[in-house]
Amino acid sequence: MSLNELASCLVNEFGLISIGEYSQIDQNGNYLMFDGLSRLNDSTDTANFSIVVAHNSLNGDTSSLLEELDELRKKLFDFGAARAERITADVKTAFISNSLYCAKIELRFKVKNY
Repeated sequence: MSLNELASCLVNEFGLISIGEYSQIDQNGNYLMFDGLSRLNDSTDTANFSIVVAHNSLNGDTSSLLEELDELRKKLFDFGAARAERITADVKTAFISNSLYCAKIELRFKVKNY
């Protein structure tokens, strides 16, 4: 699968909005960022993506950051299991602005070199 196909698949599967940098996040939502490639071996690279989850509340309402993270982690586990890959690497606080709590789910996919 190409990088473009992988990104499109993630956007469609998880309802993500593709962005290029954090400054584009100005409201609740789930966003996809491409973080680069790492060489695994002569025939395979590791594609690094992040899903940035932004919500107004940490855990105080029906659409809280922690609730959304729990749901996404389960969906990502199933998504990776269907491809026989462990894709979720880490979940870290991305930033907290005046009105948004954000966390970054780091994803890693094996992609073949062409």
